Amino acid sequence: MDIPASVYIAIGAVLAALVAGFFSFLNLISSKENKVSEFRQSWIDGIREEVADFTAALQEVTRIRGHSNDNEEAMAEYHKVSAPGYFKATKALTKIQLRLNPVHAKESPESHEAKLLNALNSARKHFNNEDYANAIASGEDIRSAAAPFLKDEWERVKNGEERYQAIRDNALRTIKGGIALVIILSFVSLLT
Repeated sequence: MDIPASVYIAIGAVLAALVAGFFSFLNLISSKENKVSEFRQSWIDGIREEVADFTAALQEVTRIRGHSNDNEEAMAEYHKVSAPGYFKATKALTKIQLRLNPVHAKESPESHEAKLLNALNSARKHFNNEDYANAIASGEDIRSAAAPFLKDEWERVKNGEERYQAIRDNALRTIKGGIALVIILSFVSLLT
């Protein structure tokens, strides 16, 4: 049975449209995931800056408090001098806490996110209890907890979101399968 040439042309046109649609879809997903990665990188940079701001302000306010005595005049001076640092520490802490997910931290207490939240809460508790030596020491605990958390987030940016990875892997398999199919069909057509 002879197949008319117009059928081959139609099949080729349909296959070309499918391939073009497939690559358009991949481009759309890639663009979206690239934007998500940009936002995630900005988020990482923001939390890094806020952790640095918080620990620096905590140390400054604690240092000032450690050098004042408890008389009324010294306390008034302390409040006046430390107000900007206290505001900066409170603002940075609030921003960090708003960026983190306390539910995830509670569900995964061994996660880097949970450890960072615990270190932040510990620092705040020490400061509020006027345990200034431990409040300053908590700054190092915060930095130590933040480093692996930020590293994990960077790895996620570098590798792409999970959905992007799955689509990328499926696209590669599809392309490899298409190439194999073309090679097989070429050999079959040469043999007939």
